[in-house]
Amino acid sequence: MFVSENEFRHGKDSTVNYNAVLFHQPLGEDNLLFCLSEKLDKPVSHKTLFSALDIALKQDKNDAITSIYNFWSNKVWIIEFNSAFNSQDIYNRTININGTNFNLEDANKLPDLRRYSTFRFHFLPSNFKCELLKNFFDAFRIDGLRIEDILDENYKDTPLKNGVKRVKISYPKQTENIIKNLSGPANILG
Repeated sequence: MFVSENEFRHGKDSTVNYNAVLFHQPLGEDNLLFCLSEKLDKPVSHKTLFSALDIALKQDKNDAITSIYNFWSNKVWIIEFNSAFNSQDIYNRTININGTNFNLEDANKLPDLRRYSTFRFHFLPSNFKCELLKNFFDAFRIDGLRIEDILDENYKDTPLKNGVKRVKISYPKQTENIIKNLSGPANILG
């Protein structure tokens, strides 16, 4: 059997989206949106931002905007909404600025600091017990390591198994170096 690290990445999926972060003040005050567009090649003009907001936010949300102004440069904008506006209405929306998609997220939400990785276990018999894969990871006693999913891999365009199992794990960021060192030849007895 051979263990290979197939997908080592940050986040839950491999799609790359940049984020525009939404900050909001306590109730009773105007809500603020800091649109961080540092990933763009060139600064954003106010016309471009107005156009993107018109598409991403519907008319009723656009009517709640009280002011828009840039902060520091034309890559960081502050958008203020009236006090009746509920900023949660626009979380998880996508805004397209100059061909780059930004996800609107709540900056007050705690980020997922866990990392995700998928390991492939090769040369396994079809009756191999998944419990043995769990025992393999448990043997390393890595605090916070969780097995998210175990799947059989099939040959392309057929239901036939190819002797490979994919094990998706999540783990705390501080254990990243340990996880990277798990790849390589391994024996699983059972």
